Amino acid sequence: MAPLAVAGNVAAQDVQVVRGATIIPGGASAAIEDGIIVIEGDEIAAVGPAASTAVPGDAVVIDAEGQYVIAGLADMHVHLEYFETPAYLGLFVANGVTTVRSMDGRDFMLDWRRQIEAGNLIGPTIYTAGPLLDGDPPARFDNTVVPNAEAAREAVRRQAAAGYDFIKVYSNLAADTYAAILAEAGQQGLPVAGHVPQEVALADAFASGQIAIEHLADYTDAVESDASPYIDGWHWSKLMLGVPIDSEKIADVAAQQASAGVWTVPTIVQADRQLLRADELQAWLASDQMQYIEADALDFWRESVERDTARMDDADWEYVDRGRRNRIELTQ
Repeated sequence: MAPLAVAGNVAAQDVQVVRGATIIPGGASAAIEDGIIVIEGDEIAAVGPAASTAVPGDAVVIDAEGQYVIAGLADMHVHLEYFETPAYLGLFVANGVTTVRSMDGRDFMLDWRRQIEAGNLIGPTIYTAGPLLDGDPPARFDNTVVPNAEAAREAVRRQAAAGYDFIKVYSNLAADTYAAILAEAGQQGLPVAGHVPQEVALADAFASGQIAIEHLADYTDAVESDASPYIDGWHWSKLMLGVPIDSEKIADVAAQQASAGVWTVPTIVQADRQLLRADELQAWLASDQMQYIEADALDFWRESVERDTARMDDADWEYVDRGRRNRIELTQ
């Protein structure tokens, strides 16, 4: 596909028209063939078919015939703390992602955000949690530990003062510490998102004020079928939603969640790339898009997948395949 042909030098204050593209408006709206987009300064002034949309006489015209235009995409769950260079941020923009939601904040992300807003760095708009808050011991070695309610309240106050956008909670938080985080975040005007702590029931999380639940594993106990062989016990496949699930239970959970106004960020692609058969892994490593990822990052991912799957047998892969189907059903 050829690049857009831009007539003249485009300045922010100019009127610009994107002409001839197929426009995908999003939602239930139908695609617009041979469309027109009128942009005045930094605002979209009009969108419609070329036959019925007026083009200002002084507009800078961008010829997009044969191409497609969509709104910027938002990646709602990224981990920028693993990026050592802001150059990676340009990959989001190159792939149409104009907004990201970073889930384990660091101070350098706040600096990146300021540089992007000032036009000094190419990257998406960044909304970021502060350093995620976990219990003692933490579920991951690099999680921020808040061992009690007072430490949790202080951590929330620090993150609010630093300018983070929301608070992220994690799996090993004690129930009273989790409650303290929600209360203090409410005082500070910060939303709370993340995992459902192991000590907190899903229904209680819905009622807590937590606005979003990340991933889908935290739904397993609530939607697991009574006929599941692991209904009263533990099995690793529960982390991947790989146990039998009950459609009626899913409907009940969905109704509760809708009533509570809580969002889900299902991160289906993350789970699908965590456990891969050898041929699947090699196909991804050989794909063209991997040329943009540094070798040490690819090695980290490859080694992680190979380590996690080294002892898996056919029965284990059946759990993985069921988990993929279940994640789609639960998300729907």
